[in-house]
Amino acid sequence: MLLVNRDENESQVVIDYCQKILADIPERVVQVSTKRKQLTFGEAVEKLKSKLGDKYYENSAMITILRQEIDRFDNLLAVIHRSTSELIKALKGEIVISKATESTFNSILVQKVPQIWEENSYPSLKPLASWLKDLKKRTQFFGMWAKTLVRYAEDAYSIMNPTSLWMSSFFFPQGCSIFFFFLPSCLFFLLNHLFVV
Repeated sequence: MLLVNRDENESQVVIDYCQKILADIPERVVQVSTKRKQLTFGEAVEKLKSKLGDKYYENSAMITILRQEIDRFDNLLAVIHRSTSELIKALKGEIVISKATESTFNSILVQKVPQIWEENSYPSLKPLASWLKDLKKRTQFFGMWAKTLVRYAEDAYSIMNPTSLWMSSFFFPQGCSIFFFFLPSCLFFLLNHLFVV
C-alpha cells in the first residue's frame, strides 16, 4: 500500500508513482540497434529476412514464439503507458477523469494491478510493486533474446536461440511446450524417412 504523508494528498502520491512507472517501464520490449538505426524486433527480422532469405525464418518455431510474445508484451506496455499518462493528465485536471481512469487510480493507491492492465496481461497474483518488477524482468528477458538473435543473424548468418528458457515468463508457455513435445517425434520421422538405407 502506498503511504500518504499528511502533507501530501493522494493525487500527488499517485502522480509521483505513475511518473516513476513511466520512467522505469519501457514503451516496447526491445529496440534493436542495427548498424545504422534503432528498429523494432519485427522490423529487424523483416530486414534480416530480406537480406538472408526466407529459409532462415520459415521453419523456426522459436522465432514465431518470440515474435508472438514480444507482440503481446508490446501491447501490454502500450496499455500501461497510455493509461498511466491519462491518469496523470486527469489528476492534474487537464482531461476529464473516466471510470477506467478512476479505477486505475484506486488500484494504484492500494498497490493492486489495475484491471485494464490485468485484462492485457499474463496471469499473476502479485501486488503492483512486485508485478512491475516482474514485468521489467520479463521484458528484459525477451529483449535480450531478441537482441542476441538479431546480432548473431546479422553478424554470423546464423540463428541463435537461448540454451534455456524462462517458461513462466511467457504469456503462452504451452506454445513452447508443444514445440518441445513434438520435436522428438518430428526428428524420429525425419531420420527414418530421409536416411533410409
